[in-house]
Amino acid sequence: MLEVSQALELSFYLGLLNYVLGNLLLGSPLPFPSVKKLGIYMIKDALAIWILASSFTIILNVIGYIRSITGISWETLHEWLSAMLLNVLSYLGTIKILSGMIGSLSAFLSPILSRITSLLSTAMISLIALQILSIIISTKYSELLAIGILIYALPLGIFKRAGSILISFTLIFSVALPAMPLFISAIYPVSPKTLGDRAFPYIEVRDLSGGALGDALLLVYQSSNMIPGSEIAAMLVNDRGETIMDETPGLPIGGIYYFSLEMFGWRLYSASSIFLGNECMFKNCSYVITIDGVLASDSPYIFIHTPPALTYYIIYKDPGRGIMKLVLHLASISSLIATAPYYTVVTAISIDGNQTTWDDRRPWSWAGIDGYNYYKLLDPGVHIIEIHYIKGIPSKPLLNPFYKVDRNEIKEMLSNAIILIFLTTVFPVVYITLLTMATYTLARLLERGAR
Repeated sequence: MLEVSQALELSFYLGLLNYVLGNLLLGSPLPFPSVKKLGIYMIKDALAIWILASSFTIILNVIGYIRSITGISWETLHEWLSAMLLNVLSYLGTIKILSGMIGSLSAFLSPILSRITSLLSTAMISLIALQILSIIISTKYSELLAIGILIYALPLGIFKRAGSILISFTLIFSVALPAMPLFISAIYPVSPKTLGDRAFPYIEVRDLSGGALGDALLLVYQSSNMIPGSEIAAMLVNDRGETIMDETPGLPIGGIYYFSLEMFGWRLYSASSIFLGNECMFKNCSYVITIDGVLASDSPYIFIHTPPALTYYIIYKDPGRGIMKLVLHLASISSLIATAPYYTVVTAISIDGNQTTWDDRRPWSWAGIDGYNYYKLLDPGVHIIEIHYIKGIPSKPLLNPFYKVDRNEIKEMLSNAIILIFLTTVFPVVYITLLTMATYTLARLLERGAR
């Protein structure tokens, strides 16, 4: 690639060539006034070329000085563009989710959400284009200016207009493009509320002994009371006991969240909580949630509830053979409860080496799946319990993850999305158009200034 010094040196030589050719034409014996006039123009162009090439460093210093006294910088523009792009992506994902949640239920909202989604997509393309343009100019503006002078210096003024346009483009955009956030803040000083303060945590759901609990619904609360009906979200847990909040607008940063698990007709509460820090805005923070009400499990086939009077335990599982052994120390009389869906057959239970039967078996139905809860009353003390079961083909529960969004939040979200669309599409288009007009005006002055 042509270096700046080489381009400027070549421009000097081309200026000298213009000067020599201009003098030859001016002093030629040809009886044509247009030839004499062309010679005068070439001499003036040579002087303009030498001035531009000699002033190259001064021009760059003036650009830097203007930026310093006005407080503008490329870093500020890049940060602003990145923040706006993050906001657009956040709103785009959120409104797409809202479209799926309520758009099909409302003939009025559906076209509005569809149009806003289309405009946000346009805003995203606009921001990416601005980001690319700003990176090119901020890293290559000296090379662009030198190449513009070189093109301007080509003999006979063949590409003089192209060189003038490139010089003007570099000068105008190097100064004015980084100032765009300042003009936007002057026109609209209050930025639209950002969704960038949301997090999308990755969560693993485990029982008390560390086993995965899958094919369930993880309910999220903002209060440790975990009152039924106060859930702000429900996350679908896969068969590996994993879930990520990608079906919702995310959880606000800076909050503490509490959990319960809905599984096989039970709502099982957790003592675990998570705090979402600022780092979770930029990555999927990972957490492990323990459901204290489940002692052991072979999900999604069977799970054992935690006895209320349990003081310590040892768990041994052989999922391949369908065997679960429990060593439990109970401080008082407690009930051992096992929950299994219809595709799991609990065949036997032994306590302290003695084969026995369950005291009770109660049916349940949940999310399209039926099953039984098995009950056995245990005396205080240490017990060795062995449970045998046969696993069938599991069925997927019919679960519906959700996120509660009230009407005011929807209105505010749509209002902020419209403001964001204006700030990232309409204003940049008008601003770039004005800079292009200024570029063309300066280019005409450079092209005609020496004539």
